Amino acid sequence: MRRGGFDDGHSAMDRVVNMAMSPTVEAKSIEQTLLTITCSERLESQDARYLRGVFAGLYPNRPEFHGHGPTGLVYEHPRIQYKVMNGRGLIVGLQEGAFLLRAAEAPVRLRLGPRQLNAISVDRAERMVPFGLAEQQIEYEFVTPWVALNEENHERFQGARIQGKESTNELMRRVLIGNLLSTAKALGYEVPGPIEAEVAVGEPREVTIKPGVVLLGFSGRFRANFSIPPIWGIGKQSARGFGTVQRIA
Repeated sequence: MRRGGFDDGHSAMDRVVNMAMSPTVEAKSIEQTLLTITCSERLESQDARYLRGVFAGLYPNRPEFHGHGPTGLVYEHPRIQYKVMNGRGLIVGLQEGAFLLRAAEAPVRLRLGPRQLNAISVDRAERMVPFGLAEQQIEYEFVTPWVALNEENHERFQGARIQGKESTNELMRRVLIGNLLSTAKALGYEVPGPIEAEVAVGEPREVTIKPGVVLLGFSGRFRANFSIPPIWGIGKQSARGFGTVQRIA
């Protein structure tokens, strides 16, 4: 664990994650594209889902942009994620998602819910980032709420809370490892060894995914022997900006 332990405070949203991470022997390098959109008004965190809708309208036949295929929802970890940080829209893609974002035409005018905004500037960055099993433990914190629980895990979480903090953290540790395995599967990465992790999260709070849909979100920190690309999210609703992590050690 980190010296002094993990704290349960919320991460500062105005810190843009742009820390390069050195790949380890086991990790592989994958392509990442980051599209940063500065609008005529400051964006709020809930605008991430509207950004997703904008690109869904532009590219309806590419499920990577919106998670809907010919037969319905695509139930796998997204390759393109939408976020709001520092009042700007961030669209991040890995592998196929990175390729699509590299070629995508960013809109000059965006409808974000009830607002019509102009895009003042659009910046595109491309780079190779490490992903996969690491030789050493890496510490991260969640900079947006981690939506960790499905219906089954929610029931287990309620039971773990009764047993105490240790049981809760053990459950969240297993959930976290499952999230990392799901991410690896979606990105075609066969994990060559066991993922080891420790998790310390605070009390959950309700987060609104979209009107009428409220789930539990967690803040906190974790350590894992796994390299996660910068500005990337894990867990449920990561395509809408939830579960974004920042490396801190």
